[in-house]
Amino acid sequence: MKAKTSVERAVDLVVESDDVPNHYPAITARWLEKARCRGDGPAFIKIGKKVAYRLSAIEAWLDSQTRLSTSDTGAPGNAEAAE
Repeated sequence: MKAKTSVERAVDLVVESDDVPNHYPAITARWLEKARCRGDGPAFIKIGKKVAYRLSAIEAWLDSQTRLSTSDTGAPGNAEAAE
C-alpha cells in the first residue's frame, strides 16, 4: 500500500457536519441533513450521535455532480459522449 502524501492526508480530513460549510461555503449543514435523508449526498460517517464527512468523500461526490449542460442527467456515458 502506497503511503499518502501530506496533501492526500489533508483531503482525508474528517469534519463534523456543521463544519463542512467552512470548507465548502456552497454546501450548508441543512442541505447535508436533507441529502442524508434522501440518500443523494456525499457519503458520511456516524460517530455516536455525531455526523461527519471525509473531505475526500465530499470531493468525490462533487466530481460526480459535474455536468456539461443543463440537460445532462449525469447518466453514465453522457460526459464522455459530449467530449
